[in-house]
Order: sequence, then C-alpha cells, then structure tokens
Amino acid sequence: MNILVTAFEPFDGKEDNQSLNMLRHLHGDHVDTFVLPVIFNDAFLKLKLHLQHHTYDMLVMLGEGPNQSLNLEHVALNIMHARIPDATGFQPQSEKIDQGPIGVQSTLPLLKFKEILKKAHRPFFESYHAGTYVCNDLFYRVMRLQLNYPCGFIHVPNDPRHFDVSLASIQLILQTIKKDTI
Repeated sequence: MNILVTAFEPFDGKEDNQSLNMLRHLHGDHVDTFVLPVIFNDAFLKLKLHLQHHTYDMLVMLGEGPNQSLNLEHVALNIMHARIPDATGFQPQSEKIDQGPIGVQSTLPLLKFKEILKKAHRPFFESYHAGTYVCNDLFYRVMRLQLNYPCGFIHVPNDPRHFDVSLASIQLILQTIKKDTI
C-alpha cells in the first residue's frame, strides 16, 4: 500500500508547523510525503498536480490546530472564512469555495483509526468539520476530486508538548493500515 501524507509550511509568522515537523518523521516504507503552502486554492492545485503524476492507495492530509490531541476530521465545509490571512495576504470572509455541496465527508477509515487509537490508549478527538481556513479549503477541494482511494484530513496539535504522542499515534495508524492491506 502506497500512502501519501501531506503537511503545511509554517504560517502566520511562525518558524514551525507541527504538521511539517511530523512529516519529517514519516517518509519511507510505502509512505510518501509532500509539503504544501498555506495558500487558499494554491495548496490544492499543487497537490492535484502531484497526484496526476503519482499513484497512491490512500491520502492523509495533516495540518496543525489548537487542539491537544489528533483531530480526526469527518467533514470539509464549502466555506472560506479566515481569522488570519494566508501566506499571500488573502483573507476571505464567508466565501463559498465552489458551487458544490455545503460539505463533503472524509473517505478515510476513521472508525478503524478510532479503534487503533483506543486500543493503544492514545488520545484523539472526533471533529465534525475541519474549520474554515486553508486546511478545510484543501480538504474540501480534494474530496471534490472523488479519488478512487481513501482520503481525508487530520489536525495535529500545534503545541510541541503534544508532538511525541501525536507522532506515535500517526505512525501507529499508518503501520496498522499498511500491515492490514499488504
């Protein structure tokens, strides 16, 4: 099983992005990684181009959020509403992404992920939408591609104190999924 895991560059004047830090530990053994800019639509276009030239069996998109554990995102919303500007200074307010549905669901095996994390006594949170910033924009646009393999989004904590546990949880999910399907 070939899995692509994406993450974002630092944003909002910060030097770090915990999703990017996590990505640095995930590459190899049937896992490819790809870094995206924190720019509305451009992150999607960059990923879409990459997907046109590579074949995967699963896509896991990561981003950082103000949470204390992994957030398994169930739905992407058709809205852009930015508390802060993206890397180009664009700060949409209550704008639709496209003329599609109000929301689209993850196709990742989230129930399996929950089972894996519960069994390992790892903290996680089920989030029922991915916000309204660039993470959600990417998630929504990718899901509208209707790729023929599981895709979805997971927010990781932006607080570095939670990094090791979150990284171990993501690694456990990936290892279990690869083992179950190989």
